This record gives sequence, C-alpha cells and structure tokens, in this order.
Amino acid sequence: MGGKTILLVEDNAENAELVKRFLGKHEHKVIWAQNGTEAVQLYQNHRPDLVLLDIMMPGIDGFVTLRKMRAFDEQWGKRSVIIMLTARGGTEDVLTAVRHGANDYLVKPISEERLIAKVNKYLGGVVKSS
Repeated sequence: MGGKTILLVEDNAENAELVKRFLGKHEHKVIWAQNGTEAVQLYQNHRPDLVLLDIMMPGIDGFVTLRKMRAFDEQWGKRSVIIMLTARGGTEDVLTAVRHGANDYLVKPISEERLIAKVNKYLGGVVKSS
C-alpha cells in the first residue's frame, strides 16, 4: 500500500527533525509547517491523511489551527485524522483538544514507538516500527 501524507506542525526545529526522522524510515510523505498559519495553508493545499499538531506555538496556537482545519473538512466532506502534540499532557489540554475536534494526542517527548503506534492506529497499520 502506498504511503500517506502526514502534516507535521511543530515550531521547534529539533522536535520536528526528530519526528521527521522517525517517519522518514517509512513510506509516508511528511510536510512540515513551523506555525499555525503555515499549517492551515498546507492543510488546504495538500489535504493530508494525518496531522501531528503542536498545541503551543507562536501566533495562532494549535487549538485555533485545529478549528480552521476542521472548517475545511466540513467543506470537503472528508475528515483528516488530527493528533495533538503537547508537552503538558494534562487532562485540560486533552479535553480541549477533543472539544475542538482532535482525534487523539501524544505527550512530548515523543518516542518512536509511541508515534508509530499512533500512526498505525489511524492509518490502518501501514507504518511498521523499526
């Protein structure tokens, strides 16, 4: 089965490189956005299968970005999987993410095993852990 398109929205370049390296071992296309504004544009242009979306970013945060992405989903009649990334992982962040339309969340620091398990869960097990 061919790879899927994954939009990674992460303002920290080191974190982004780590996630891209984990996903780069597999056949998925990874598109990187450094902020929410860029992410919304890339989301609209590429209609990714899955989004890894950081909550805390400069400019528009992950929750605002998520709402804007879900507005496109309504227009398209197709819902991409959106997994929020958080350093805090508290109940409030998780509940807020779900209320705004997130499918799931991952707590930072992100391990390769947890990332691949989450991607497999939503993309039908296409990604194999190394």
